[in-house]
Amino acid sequence: MNKENKIAIIGLSGESIFMKMDHFNEEGETVVANTYHVEYGGKGYNQAVAAARYGAKVSFLTLCGDDNIATLVESTLKKENINAYVIKRQGKKSASACIMIDKEGRNRVVCYPGLSSEMTKEDVMLFEEEIKTSKYLLLQLEMSDESLYKAIELAKKYNTLVILNPAPAKKLPLNLLKDVYLLTPNEHEAKILFDLEDLDDLKNLELNNIIITLGEKGSILKEESNIYNIPAINVKPLNTTGAGDTYNGVLCAALLEGNGLYDAAKIAGLAASISVTKEFVIDSIPYKEEIK
Repeated sequence: MNKENKIAIIGLSGESIFMKMDHFNEEGETVVANTYHVEYGGKGYNQAVAAARYGAKVSFLTLCGDDNIATLVESTLKKENINAYVIKRQGKKSASACIMIDKEGRNRVVCYPGLSSEMTKEDVMLFEEEIKTSKYLLLQLEMSDESLYKAIELAKKYNTLVILNPAPAKKLPLNLLKDVYLLTPNEHEAKILFDLEDLDDLKNLELNNIIITLGEKGSILKEESNIYNIPAINVKPLNTTGAGDTYNGVLCAALLEGNGLYDAAKIAGLAASISVTKEFVIDSIPYKEEIK
């Protein structure tokens, strides 16, 4: 298979419950939700959908329990034309999240991580052929360190380029980061990952390719020794949940079709700006024909 037209993604899948309300509750306050919506998602899942809707051929490895959520995750991935590797752990529960959204479009998220920290290097080895035959491997930190390191090791072995979205934020060893082709933290994650006091210090980092997403302020691209500021598209946000996942999935797919980092970041930013004008996450992820 041609490495030029395929993306491998590893990440979390589970159930997402959305509740919309006028305002977030204070301590001791009960707030009645105006709407209730259930869909299937997770960082890796959302990114896989975003890349596939942009037109990329995507294989996705995920770990679930042996429950109804796992079955529905698998079937919904297949509907998105994603080659799904859904590992089901007996006697375990899949991940679940509750997303509360206020009338300003802001969100608060509470999640049960399910098996996100239980993926093993043996699980990743089941995905070895997909990593080997893909041009890009897209990862996040909703997985165990053991599985993260093994995935990056395999990618290095087969000259597959790793794009790492370091979320949820945590410190990672520099020698691991040097094996990553592109890092895509948001501003908060970048400060944790790199100990940055100021984003102006980005130029001093030893790493080559970094995109820091800044929400409504756009993004900053560090490509080798060059720094570029990429403005955001001005929109009125309805819901920002999943915008980062849309960005990363489309970014990877745009790179796959031959765009450079700067142009791919602009395309991903446009996709993310479209996503925040729609409700929920999966429903908000645009198709390629919408991104123009």
